[in-house]
Amino acid sequence: MNRTTFGLAGLAIAAALAIAAAIGGGLYLINSNQSQAGQDGLRLTDSEVAESNARISQGQQELIADGVVTWSDYETAFGRYVACQVAAGGTLEEPAHANKWRRLEATVALPAGNDPGAADGVIRSCYSENLSLIDQLWSMYNAPSESDLKDARKMFAGCLRAAGYTDVPEQPAREELVRWWPSQGGNIPPAIFYGCQAGVDQAFGLQGFGG
Repeated sequence: MNRTTFGLAGLAIAAALAIAAAIGGGLYLINSNQSQAGQDGLRLTDSEVAESNARISQGQQELIADGVVTWSDYETAFGRYVACQVAAGGTLEEPAHANKWRRLEATVALPAGNDPGAADGVIRSCYSENLSLIDQLWSMYNAPSESDLKDARKMFAGCLRAAGYTDVPEQPAREELVRWWPSQGGNIPPAIFYGCQAGVDQAFGLQGFGG
């Protein structure tokens, strides 16, 4: 079984920001104790909404149809993401709950079978179908400071170096870790990768951080 505690489901913050950078103008993000009126948040223009809709599922389109991403929308999308993994044979070991950074977490044990990449494939498929854009937008609303990101990259790199990956820069610059991953050809053992990732999550609340 492959046990995965997830929020961003392995998606690097840099990737989330890269996609989110393409949106700029009708979509507001508000939290559960704010009213829609008067919020000056992220917005999508009509053309950008259309572009986003072309890349996401009907379920996510419906959640952003009113031009607002609320905590309730985020909870709904995350719940669908978890349910998708359970439907694929996973076992929910820890129900979805919010951490102190207002990000949702859950733990699902997925059967790996004879294919080590099978569980990862399920996670990515469920994420793309149910949560991808909503999660990226919510991540932006709760974006970490550059100082936190710098310290998180340093911590991640230190963990990898301690595990024997000494070619990792000690203090990686922005996106330097993101560029480093492909050089490993996907050969970093999940226990090491997710172990280091979990440490960063605990310290900075950056679920799924990858550099």
